[in-house]
Amino acid sequence: MARLGVTYQDIANAANQLVGQGERPTIELIRRLLGTGSSTTIGNHLRQWRAEQDEKTTVAGKEQLPSELMAVIKGLWDRLVQHSNEKIGAAENQFLQEKQTLQEEFDQVKQTYHQLQQQYEQLKQEKISLSADKNALETALTKEIKEHAALKSGYEGLSKQLNEKSERIDELTRLHKQTQANLEHYRESTREQRLLDQQQHEEQKQALQSELKEVKMQSSVTAEKMLASQQENAQLQQVNTVLQNKYTQLTSQFEKSEQEKNKYAEKMEHWQKKAEHQSNHLTELQTETKLLAQQLTLTKHTLEELKEENKQLAHEKWALAQEKAQLIGQLKQMQVMEKNLTV
Repeated sequence: MARLGVTYQDIANAANQLVGQGERPTIELIRRLLGTGSSTTIGNHLRQWRAEQDEKTTVAGKEQLPSELMAVIKGLWDRLVQHSNEKIGAAENQFLQEKQTLQEEFDQVKQTYHQLQQQYEQLKQEKISLSADKNALETALTKEIKEHAALKSGYEGLSKQLNEKSERIDELTRLHKQTQANLEHYRESTREQRLLDQQQHEEQKQALQSELKEVKMQSSVTAEKMLASQQENAQLQQVNTVLQNKYTQLTSQFEKSEQEKNKYAEKMEHWQKKAEHQSNHLTELQTETKLLAQQLTLTKHTLEELKEENKQLAHEKWALAQEKAQLIGQLKQMQVMEKNLTV
């Protein structure tokens, strides 16, 4: 460090050093030796030193000590004082250097302490933020779990509906097959009955036609025989009466057959209407089956979407678990750092 100014002790030490070297102390020699100091300051201190030296010389004269001894003692004293001053100066310089070093170390430690304090506050804020994030993540995870449970419940409900609809479709399919079988059986029985009735009608018609031919032939023979014989005519009249009765009976049977035929036609029309009703009902069942198939397709599509959403939710849940684990690891590291800072 540069000195701000010279003191009396500096001037006295320099003057004693010059005297020890056999020189007379002057302002210029002292300034050259010290390397600093104004002429006024050096002159004032030098006059004070000389006055003290005069007092010491007077004391030595009173004690009647030789001047050579006084000079030696003075030189030794000056050297001792100079050596002491040098040690003191060195000690002061060392003290100032150590003080400066300690001050620098103290400033560095203080700066480090402030930095650590700032880091601690920052870590504390990060801990608070991470705690808030952790709570938010836990809340989000709870919400996701509830939504997953709701989706699972909805999925189970849709699965139940799908099973019920599948059972309904199976039942409708069974009823449809049974109705088709009944319809085929009815058609087959109706066709067989109609063929049987037609066959009976044709047989009756052929029988009537044969009988009519025979009657006509017999009538011709009878007419010829009427010309031949009155007896045969009477007999033929009787036969004709019998034939007429039989013809009337056959005609009645034919009319009855026609009535039965009309009833059969009405019955056929009734069965046809019933068949049309069954066909319409079958068409309605087929339409309902198609609608159920469409609903089944939509349900399957919805189930596929739910499966995809479940996969996505599972992936997001896994990602949230990974983030939570990372946050927990960072929180533990912060707690360790905070504990170390506290210690």
